[in-house]
Amino acid sequence: VELWYLVVQNSRDPRLKEKATYYIYQTAYFFLSPAELKELKRKYHSPFFSDLEAITRARLYIKENQLQRAREALTAYLKSGKHRFFLEQARQLLKGLNVSGPGKQHILFVKSMAEQTKALSDAMENGMRFALMEHASLNNNANVDLISVPVMPQVLNVLQETRTQLAQTPPLAIIGPLEDDPDAALSLLSHYEQLPLIIPASPLVGFTDISEYAFQLNPDVEIKGEFLGNYATTQLNLKRLAILAPVSDYGEGFVHSFVEAVQANGGTVETTQWYYPETQDFSRQLKAIRRTAFWVFFRDSVQAAQPDITEEELKPMYREWMEQKFSSERFGTKVDSTQIPATGIDGILIIATPDLIPLLASQFAYVNIQTTLLGNEGWNDPETLKKNRDYLPNLYFITAAYYNPDDSEFRLFINRYRSRMKVTPGFFHMLGYDIMNWLLREVQPGMQPQTLARRLEKSKKYQGILENIQFTKKPRVNSALHILNFQGGVLMRVQ
Repeated sequence: VELWYLVVQNSRDPRLKEKATYYIYQTAYFFLSPAELKELKRKYHSPFFSDLEAITRARLYIKENQLQRAREALTAYLKSGKHRFFLEQARQLLKGLNVSGPGKQHILFVKSMAEQTKALSDAMENGMRFALMEHASLNNNANVDLISVPVMPQVLNVLQETRTQLAQTPPLAIIGPLEDDPDAALSLLSHYEQLPLIIPASPLVGFTDISEYAFQLNPDVEIKGEFLGNYATTQLNLKRLAILAPVSDYGEGFVHSFVEAVQANGGTVETTQWYYPETQDFSRQLKAIRRTAFWVFFRDSVQAAQPDITEEELKPMYREWMEQKFSSERFGTKVDSTQIPATGIDGILIIATPDLIPLLASQFAYVNIQTTLLGNEGWNDPETLKKNRDYLPNLYFITAAYYNPDDSEFRLFINRYRSRMKVTPGFFHMLGYDIMNWLLREVQPGMQPQTLARRLEKSKKYQGILENIQFTKKPRVNSALHILNFQGGVLMRVQ
C-alpha cells in the first residue's frame, strides 16, 4: 500500500495514479485491519488515508449487512471527503443501497474498467440505460433498474466485487463484462447462485456447459464455422477450399467446425495454413495456398480424363506441366512467379481481425489467386474494406452484428438516441440497447431469477437494432448470423 501511495503522490501519469489508487482501495478492504488503516492515517497525516479509512469502514458495514450504518457512513463521508476517486466510489455504493424499494427489480452490470475495454463498457452501459428509459416511458415507469459495479479484469477482483454486490442488492440477472476469463468465472458463480448470466461478447465455447443459467449472445466459434462452411458449399457451391487461420482457441475452433461442415457437404479443404497472432507478413502461407491451387487445378483436370491415375503418377507430370507453364521460352521473357493467376481453389477462408485487413488484402492481391474470399466477423469493418476495395475480390463473411444505415427505423432510433442521450450511438451502445431490450421483454413484476432464466431460454426470436437473438443450434447460445458480401466497394447483406 505504501509503495502504491508513493505512485499516487509522485506520478505524472493520471491513469497510473488512478490504477494505484484503485489497488489501495481494494487492498484496504480485503486485507487490512481497522488498526492497520489507523496506523497509515497516523503515519502520513494525509486526507488520502482519512478518506480511505472512511469508505473502507462503510464497505465493511455493507459486507456485514449493516446497511443503515453504511448509508449513514457514506452520507457523512460525501459531506467531508476530499479525494475524487473515493468520492465517486462512495456515490456508487450509496446509489446501490438506495435503489432498493418495494417491488424494485435490478439488473447487475459487471462493468470492466480495464484500459482497453473501459470506453466500450461505458458505451454498453449508456445503451442499456437508454433502453430502460424507453421501457419506463412505454410501461408506466416500469420498476426495473440497472446497477453497475466497476471491476478490473482479474478474475479474483471480478468475483469479489460481484459477490459483495449480490449480498448488498440481489439482482434478477447479471450482465457480464467483455473479457473471456471473467465471464467463465461468473458462469460458475451463476450456477451456484442460480442467477441468469448474460455473456455479451465472447465467441468461445463452453460457458453454457458450466452453468445452466448462462446465456451467450455472441454465437460461439463452432456455430460460426459450421454456418459459414454450410453457406460456402451449399449456397456458393464452393467445393475446393483452403484456409488461413490464427493459432488460437478461436481460430482452431472455427476451422474445426468449418472443415466438418465442408466435408459433410461433399467439399474438401485442400490446405490449412496457420499464422501467429502477431504476424504481419503472410507471404509464406499465401504462397503455399497458391502452390496448392496450381496442384489442385492440374490434378482435377487430369483425373477428369483419367480417373484411375494415381497421385504418384501425377507428380512427375505436374512438375513438367509447371516448368512449361512458367517457361521463359513460352513468353519470350522471364516470367514473374505471380504474373500467372492460380485458379484451382474455389474459395479461401481467411480468419482475421480488422487491424489485419490492410495487410491481408494487399498481400493476397499480390500472390494472384483467383478465387472467392470467405471470412469471419473480423472482416466486418466497412470503412477499412472500402479503403482496400482495389485489393479484394468477391468477399463473403459472417457477422452476428449488422445494421442498415439507410433503414428508416434505424434512422429513427439514431435520432431518438441522440436526442435523449446527447451522443451518436456506436456498435457497443447498440449492443447494450439490444441486450437490455431482450431482457426486458421477458421480465415480469415479482419474478424470480430462475423463472426469468426459463423464460429467456424459451424466448422467441428477438430482432434488435444491431443483433438478433435466437437459440436454435445449442441451448442458450445465440445462433442468429448474417452473411455479408463485399464486392466492387459495395457491402450488402445476402443472408
